[in-house]
Amino acid sequence: MSEETLQERQDNEIEALKAIFCDDLVDNRQAIAWKVWRPLDLMLTLHPLHSSSVAGSHCSVTLHIKCCENYPNNLRFIIEVNENDDEDEDDDDDEQVQTESEHESDMEIDL
Repeated sequence: MSEETLQERQDNEIEALKAIFCDDLVDNRQAIAWKVWRPLDLMLTLHPLHSSSVAGSHCSVTLHIKCCENYPNNLRFIIEVNENDDEDEDDDDDEQVQTESEHESDMEIDL
């Protein structure tokens, strides 16, 4: 029995995540035209399980996750977070731009 390569492990991991998150997971590597393997680069949108109001809450958080070629042996990856709150759509455009910029953040994690 041979061990999986890092590429196989990452490919298997993205398949498992697709099965769990379905349409909320986007594999950014698919946009590349060439058949060259790339490390994990995905967008994951998370929604609340239950609404706290009767009318419903339309908010989500999108995580953009990029891993290095040596993942999972090297746990270095970048996460960008973007919060979306549909309730802000009725607000003034200037205020909405400020709100969006406040909710965007980048993190580089090296474990």
